[in-house]
Amino acid sequence: MHTLEAVRALVTVETVTSLTPIENADFIAVAKVRGWSLVVKKDEVAVGDAVVYFEIDSHLPLSDPRFAFLEPRGAKTFNGVHGHVLKSARMRGTYSQGLAIPASLFPELDTLADGEDLATVLGVTKYEKPIPAEISGKVSGEFPTQFAPRTGAERVQNLTDVFADLREAYDWLATEKIDGESTTFVNDGGVLRVAGREWEFSAPASPAEATVPWKIAAEYNILDRLPVGYTVQGELYGAGVLAKNTLKEAGKKFLAFNVLRDGVFVPRSEWPAAIEEIGTPVLDLELPATVEEALDQVEGMKSVLNPAVMAEGIVWHNTAGARVPELQGRTGMKAINNKWLVKHS
Repeated sequence: MHTLEAVRALVTVETVTSLTPIENADFIAVAKVRGWSLVVKKDEVAVGDAVVYFEIDSHLPLSDPRFAFLEPRGAKTFNGVHGHVLKSARMRGTYSQGLAIPASLFPELDTLADGEDLATVLGVTKYEKPIPAEISGKVSGEFPTQFAPRTGAERVQNLTDVFADLREAYDWLATEKIDGESTTFVNDGGVLRVAGREWEFSAPASPAEATVPWKIAAEYNILDRLPVGYTVQGELYGAGVLAKNTLKEAGKKFLAFNVLRDGVFVPRSEWPAAIEEIGTPVLDLELPATVEEALDQVEGMKSVLNPAVMAEGIVWHNTAGARVPELQGRTGMKAINNKWLVKHS
């Protein structure tokens, strides 16, 4: 049931498909890699060159001399490794997202076995912001994938080769992307189970010991809303949930974005009414024709929840609830607001 689920490929070998000059910039240009734009030195890469591409959120070990030049831009210790986190940036009015280094500087490629993960070989990991103790809770085990896959949606920039086909093959529903902590609630035979992004959390011994996910479950009466055999996944957000409360929410809230029945995704049109009441905002939008148009659509967009601030972006869900191989076995893809990224990275 869950064989389609895949881990995000942070590091891949790609080809530079275009190189665009930047006005009044003699030494840098904009390179295109898949659907991503990034600023590079003009003399380092050319159209058609093979490069090793590192996606944003990659934590690069600064002990590797190939990454040492990044240290002046910022260093962060993560899981005991001193490194640099790649973030979205804007340079000379141009977005730069990721890092491309000539493939010739990576002899590891010559001995890489089929299916071997280049990020693992290079010691690159996905940086995760620390989770406050009141959110995480005590771990009882790994994420319960028998009920649902781990949450996640592929970025449209990684889908340039299949975007048009996906648009044609499915009908799509737009919802606001909520900046929060992914949380999963399961009604397992009348017993509530709670998980974060990677782990399942132990039930508290008493209400006084409950962490935020369990408190939210009680406040929202999740077990009453959720029929037996159903799972709901969504975002916890608000004050104290993340270091940056980007939606400026005074309290802590939960909004649902996925519902599953016996491990199978349920189309939003068939969600239980009590879950639909707490669903992420549906947007009256059509999926654009291209990746570039999808990114333009979310550029600077305002949040439905708080129009005074920017939304993180849009998650596009196929209305049939089909698990799509090109989307790592998930039902949706996301277009992130680049202005939001630069402001909150």
